[in-house]
Amino acid sequence: MKQMNTPICRLPVTFLKSVIKTITLLLFGALIGFLSRSSSPNYNSTDAHQLDSVPVLHFDDLEYNNTAAGHISMMVRILCLITTTKQNHISKARHVAATWAKRCTKYIFVSSESDPSLPSIHFDIPEGRDHLWSKTKAAFKYAYDHYPKDIDWFMKADDDTYVILENLRLFLLTQRADDPIYVGCRFKREVKNGYMSGGAGYVLSRGALTAFVERALPNSSLCSADDTVNEDVEMGKCLENVGVRIQSSIDSAGRHRFLALQPLKYLIPDAATSDFWVSSYSYDPVSQGSKCCSQYAITFHYMTPAQMYLMEYLIYQLVAYGLRERANMKAAQGEIAARASLLSSGLTSHGKKLRKAVNALTDPL
Repeated sequence: MKQMNTPICRLPVTFLKSVIKTITLLLFGALIGFLSRSSSPNYNSTDAHQLDSVPVLHFDDLEYNNTAAGHISMMVRILCLITTTKQNHISKARHVAATWAKRCTKYIFVSSESDPSLPSIHFDIPEGRDHLWSKTKAAFKYAYDHYPKDIDWFMKADDDTYVILENLRLFLLTQRADDPIYVGCRFKREVKNGYMSGGAGYVLSRGALTAFVERALPNSSLCSADDTVNEDVEMGKCLENVGVRIQSSIDSAGRHRFLALQPLKYLIPDAATSDFWVSSYSYDPVSQGSKCCSQYAITFHYMTPAQMYLMEYLIYQLVAYGLRERANMKAAQGEIAARASLLSSGLTSHGKKLRKAVNALTDPL
């Protein structure tokens, strides 16, 4: 056979091998990149198109009425005020509405644009973190004006906060809503008695809301009118100035219920070493590993929509047969009994609520 004598064939063999190897590596790298992007979307990215691609998932709702959680939900009424932005209605807020928000007694998204599908209310306040304090003040004033009697507790959360409402209600059950208290993930900087992290969510009692709206907001010497202050720090200052008491949320084992990061940041130390900033902010000691968090954890922050759906499945759908049901009932009963002993349970209406809750927990499975 006659040997071909094209220009390519006249090139040195080593050069040709080098070119083929380079092209192969480039194609292989492109394939790996494509597979990693298509099979494992980076939901931590702030790219709106990636977040928009997460579908809304609807799990079957649990039968709530005849459970201990159902009984407690009727006694501990919570309004959830969830701050969001117009551009996050699709990418974040709708997923919050499809997951934990539906377990609030009532919930409202606080935005710069009304959206009945969420639902959201709007205030004529510019978007951006620099205006979050004004938005938060307006939200609590709205709650005070519209829900004076039928709500006991008022929670502020972000659209990347995940809340386990059953555990929040269990914690609040032994607190008096008319007492001026607030609770959350307590940080120690800038405010004498500390303040609650905004991202981890914080809760005002009806008594605290009244003090905030009637005494703090009208007085700029007690509560800043400056729009650019840090929302959570300023809320701590305002409430401290009008005598609202901080209620610790640390459990009996010294573990945190309100958590300012994603679960993995607490559970896996190696994944958190570089950015575990929360330890220098926290009022109470923070640990990592399997003993990091309360069995009755209430909130996590920086949660993506995909992570929220994962939490929904793990908490409300996945069941390990025969392991947890009675143990959980017994633990919850002990939690209520221990906390109830701190209060007068005689003939007061609050004492009757506690007694009813304990009875519900001891009903046969």
